Amino acid sequence: MKRAILSLALFFAVQMLAALAAAAYMLACGKEILADTDAFAIAVGNALLFGNIFLVAILAVRPLRRVGTHTITNRFLFDRRNIILSALAILILALGETMFLAPLGLDDSDTERLFAAMTTSPLCLINIIVAGPVAEEFVFRRGMLGGLLARGIKPWVAVFASALCFAAVHGNLTQAPPAFISGMLLGIVYIRSRSLMPCVVAHIANNTGALLSLAYPAMEDTLVSQHPAVLLGGGLLLAGIAFALVFRMKPYADRNN
Repeated sequence: MKRAILSLALFFAVQMLAALAAAAYMLACGKEILADTDAFAIAVGNALLFGNIFLVAILAVRPLRRVGTHTITNRFLFDRRNIILSALAILILALGETMFLAPLGLDDSDTERLFAAMTTSPLCLINIIVAGPVAEEFVFRRGMLGGLLARGIKPWVAVFASALCFAAVHGNLTQAPPAFISGMLLGIVYIRSRSLMPCVVAHIANNTGALLSLAYPAMEDTLVSQHPAVLLGGGLLLAGIAFALVFRMKPYADRNN
């Protein structure tokens, strides 16, 4: 439990420091934060790149953890099968989420606008595609989920709790539902593979897919224009396929014994 709390505390500290650094930069440049939210978002994204690198450097220095009779390793073992399955599953799930959440009419325009502004900065892009996903996997899967499992918490309870926190830190009701579902899938990936690498690759694939969706909005607009019944049924089917894929995952050691 201490490990989970420490990971979350460090995560929030980095977020806060990045926001403060961005605010200080804006004031030093004579810019008003509320008048130029796009510039502030870019400044925060730039600061988060370095904050996330620092966060990973701290959290990476940990021993292996035993969960029951199994060991979950934090080494970046290149397990091609599990990596491919996890990346494929998260992309299918993202498509399914877009479909079955579309009838809810959640307005994500402000978030998309800020996200688009951040993509104009190379440092922000590196943070969105690489540094952010790596840091979040170290915090929510390795730190929080791994810490809860190490304390003997039941796997499904631990996965649910870590996914709930993962959704909450996204900070708005529009992003929270898909973040929670993705957090559930990534938690299962972590437990099934007993490695952080498939989670990191899947998270990178998810964020890269989001960037491509932002760059080509017509594709998503065409998709969500379908009948609500089609969106709901198709979306749930895709989500089911995604979770079925991750349940096919096995630890590398088990497959080679």
